[in-house]
Amino acid sequence: MKIKALILDVDGTLADTEEAHRCAFNRAFEQHKLAWHWSADEYVRLLKITGGKERIGAYVDSLPIDAAERGELHAQIPAIHATKTENYTQLVREGLVPFREGVTLLLDEAERAGVSVSIATTTSFSNIEALLQVNLGRDALANFSVIGAAEQARRKKTGARRLRVCTQGIARMRGGLRCHRGFGQRFGGRQGRRTIYGYHPEPVDARREF
Repeated sequence: MKIKALILDVDGTLADTEEAHRCAFNRAFEQHKLAWHWSADEYVRLLKITGGKERIGAYVDSLPIDAAERGELHAQIPAIHATKTENYTQLVREGLVPFREGVTLLLDEAERAGVSVSIATTTSFSNIEALLQVNLGRDALANFSVIGAAEQARRKKTGARRLRVCTQGIARMRGGLRCHRGFGQRFGGRQGRRTIYGYHPEPVDARREF
């Protein structure tokens, strides 16, 4: 069967981004005067929770604090996450988050073959925009048929919405869904789409600091 469309995740698929995300979170915590620091091992555990705001919320819920303080911290989450996004985008624009080897070749070959390429992810649109523009050029967004980002994925805990939003723009095409987390593989299979699943033995490299 000829592939008509590719639907790509971002973190761990287009680029190995998780260490940059972790450093951006830790910088945001410092900027908001919070005595938090996520180690590489702790962040690997937190990656089981989809979405940056949700990840911070789960961490707050795990802290041994009273209900009043927990409520105050939850109220700060949007601001903390906004600062984290700014930090991450800066790291990307400094060229510290390159595409994984072979990604640019894959995109070039897809374009030559007339294959539609879209993105379905729960990362923020500004993160995607920065990553694509740094690695592909200022007009990079025009190379993708649909970009389904965190702003469209209200149900991040399942992630189904992000994929539905993305595939609405591809009609009934069947293609390969490339995703580095287990959900993408399972959901892609249930939708009758061939799935390429990338395994990462070290999702966060504690030796790398930006």
